[in-house]
Parts: sequence; C-alpha cells; structure tokens
Amino acid sequence: MNCDAPVDAAAAQLARAALRHLAQRRLPPTPDQYAMAWRAVGGADACRGRDDLGGALGPLIAHLLRQLDLPHRHWTAARKKEALGRLLAAHGSETATLVERLNRLIDSWQSVPIDGPADPSALPRVPGPPAGRAATASAAPAGHLVPAAAHAPPSPRLQRIVDDMTDLLVAVCDTVPALVEEEAWVRQQFDAIRDMLRPASGVPDRRDMAQARALLRRTAEEHQRLLKMRRDSLQMMKTMIAQCIDWLRALTESSGRFGGKLNTFVEEIERSPDLPALAGTVRHLIEETRSMYAELDASKTDFVQASERARLLEDEVSRLASELSAASAQVMTDHLTSLLNRRGLERSFDELAGRCRSERRALSLALLDVDDFKRLNDALGHQAGDDALRHLGRLLRVRVRPVDLSARYGGEEFVILLPDLDEAQAAEAVRAVQRALTSDVFLHHSRQVFITFSAGVARVRDGEALDDAVARADDAMYEAKRSGKNRVCVAARAAQ
Repeated sequence: MNCDAPVDAAAAQLARAALRHLAQRRLPPTPDQYAMAWRAVGGADACRGRDDLGGALGPLIAHLLRQLDLPHRHWTAARKKEALGRLLAAHGSETATLVERLNRLIDSWQSVPIDGPADPSALPRVPGPPAGRAATASAAPAGHLVPAAAHAPPSPRLQRIVDDMTDLLVAVCDTVPALVEEEAWVRQQFDAIRDMLRPASGVPDRRDMAQARALLRRTAEEHQRLLKMRRDSLQMMKTMIAQCIDWLRALTESSGRFGGKLNTFVEEIERSPDLPALAGTVRHLIEETRSMYAELDASKTDFVQASERARLLEDEVSRLASELSAASAQVMTDHLTSLLNRRGLERSFDELAGRCRSERRALSLALLDVDDFKRLNDALGHQAGDDALRHLGRLLRVRVRPVDLSARYGGEEFVILLPDLDEAQAAEAVRAVQRALTSDVFLHHSRQVFITFSAGVARVRDGEALDDAVARADDAMYEAKRSGKNRVCVAARAAQ
C-alpha cells in the first residue's frame, strides 16, 4: 500500500492527538477549542505547521466539528466522541487513510435523520424565565422570547451522569453472574447486556437500552423458573431420603420381628409332637412370610414411584436448561441478518483460531463493506438499506463453505472467517461471493438495485487478536475502496 510523506504523517498524528485531547477532557469540539488542543499537543511549531495538513484534512476537521454538534438520531455527542476516539486509536500513520475513515465516520452520522433543528436559530422560543434564574435570563426584558435550549441543563454534566450510570450497570453485569453457581447461560446473558450497554460504536442509544431491559427482564424470569424447579427437585430428594430412612427403619424393625418369629417357629417345629401340630406351625410361618413380603413390596412400590417423580422433575429441569442454552445462542445472532453478531464472532474466532493454531491450519479473515451504503439509504430509505443487508446476509449463508463463519460486524460491515485457506485463496472465495451478488439481483419494491461491496483479506497470525486481524483487513478494504470499489485487496503479510 502507498505511504504518505513524513510531513503528512506527522500532521495526521497531531490532528489525532488534538481530537483525543478534547475527548479526554470532555471539552466541546468547537474550532477555538480545537485550536487550543492543537497548540497543547504540538506547541507553537506545530501550530505554525498546521497549514501543512494539506487541502483535505483542514476542511474535513472543520466539517467534523460541525457534525459533532448536530443531534443525529441514535448518535449522542458522547457516542460520536467515543467512535472518533476508537478510530483515532486504531489509525496508523497514513493521512489518506485517516481522511477516508473520517469521511466514512461522518457519512455514518449523516445516514440517519437529525432529531430536532440542525440550526440553533431554529430552536423553539419560550417566554423568558423569572428574575434571578440566570444572569442572562434576568437581564432580558419582561415577555422577551429566548431560545428554549438556553435553559437546558449543562450537556457535559448530563453526559457524566449517563456515563456513571452506564459504568454502574456494567459493574452490575460483571458482579451478578459471579453470584450464580455453575450457570453459564446467566453469564452469557449478562455479557450480552454489557455489550448492549457498551456497543462498539459508542454509548448505547434508546433501542440498545430497550433491548437490554427486555433481556434483563427475560433473564430474571427464566432464572426464577429454574430456581423454583430446582428447589422443588431438592425438596423431592429430601423427601425421598427421609422416606428411605423410614422404610429402612421399618424394614429393620419388621426384619427383627420376623427374625424373632422365625426363632419361635423353629422351636415350635422342634416341639411338634405330630404332623397336624407341625402343619399348623408351618401355616403360621407362611402367613408371616407373606405379610413380610407384602410390606417389602409396598415399600418398593413407594420408592419406585418417588424415584419416577424425581426423574421427571430432573428431566424438566434439564429441558429448561436446554431452552436457556438455546436462548443464549440467540443472543449471539444478529437480528437483522441472522448471521453471527459481533459477540458471536468474538467467541467463534477464539475457538476457531485456537483449533487452527493447535492443528497448524491456515485461517484467513475477510472484512466486507457495502459500497455507497449511505447513498442507498438516502435514495431509497432506511428500509431499503436494511433489506439490502438482509439480502447480503442470505447470500453469505448459502455461498460460503459450511466450515466458514459469517458475521455482521457492525453497520454495513461483515466478517468471514475462512479456515484452511491462505490469503490468496480466501480472496478468491470472496470474489466468488462478489460475482454471486452481481448475478443475484436485489429487488426493492420490484425495482432492481445494484449493490456491491469492497473487501480486505488478511491471514490471521498465530496468537493474533480478532481486533488486530480486523484492523489489517480494514486497511486492505480501504485500499479496495480507493482502487475503485467492488474489489478485493489482500493485506501484506508481515513477519510473524
């Protein structure tokens, strides 16, 4: 891949550092604040060298700062800052790549509608507040109309409260599973809730919170059901043990009485003077034996019935546990495409990479990104965008090999894990999917829509983390975008 000049690389690093400086100090990303942050991280020389950023980076940062302030739906200011921070932390030294990724991040914000007026002058106006409420408000004439946003609580303070509450909920998700013994499904559910509270794109939106609430409620209900059934099973076992003790005690007593009677019968038999007397003693012996057998048979029947009740209860507990495991598997699935979601991908990657490493098998990773997805949303609406993602998800399920794993990584990005293929073979497999997508036409309201994707492929190194492999594939994918889109590029193989 191409490399930028040293001046551009240094300028890109200073730009990232300045934006990170603002995010860490929770400062509003205004142009003045950005200039102060630039001077703070780069000094006077860097400030004088700001003009060396090139024709694209300066206007782009100004545009980025404007977009940070707009109330895009599901994108809070904190979520935007966190997404920006993740982008800057993962970026290398190429200015062109930084510009491309910043543009894509801004496009993702602009792909959703704006909640409320984009222009502060368009804010609704309300009568001025009573005197003394605020210095600026009290200075206004009676009946003067002022922007409603002027009396809104401070945004940084509210955001700190939201962040603190999110941290508290994440801590609860970390703590509660430790209190439940040997319940892996509970841990999986709470891990999923924690992922919803801390999505990869930033802080959660209202839909994330609603899903977390529903999952938490369902987890609590299912856990209560399981606890009740296990308590019933435990009580049944206690009852059975008590009955067994009673039966053994009664059997011991009956055996003692029967043994005493046997001694008596033996003595009577020895003293019997004739056959009629002997026959009477034998008849009594048979009656006592039958009585003893009847007691044993009744005890056996009671024990078998109790054992059957306990077995049925344990079967019900096992059935419920299986249902909970199936529900936990659904937590690993993306609801839109029915592919693995990011959490499912992380778990599958750990297992598959471990097997490939131990068996000395190749493993490649492909990152796919739908081309011009924002344009598709703008032209046909978000429902068309969702339908396009479903279409690609269905295609991946039928076009990749059974041993391959496909996942929706986030937004319009997908990941495929391809075991036993090196990067060249994996790239060819992805190109086959591209050809299939071209021939399998996507229809929206009976209208043919041509969709493509660009992809980057990287061979997973021994012991490499998923995020690192994705980052290398991401670099290759951006090279495919710059090369004209609807292409597949392979990441350079570095030394192990």
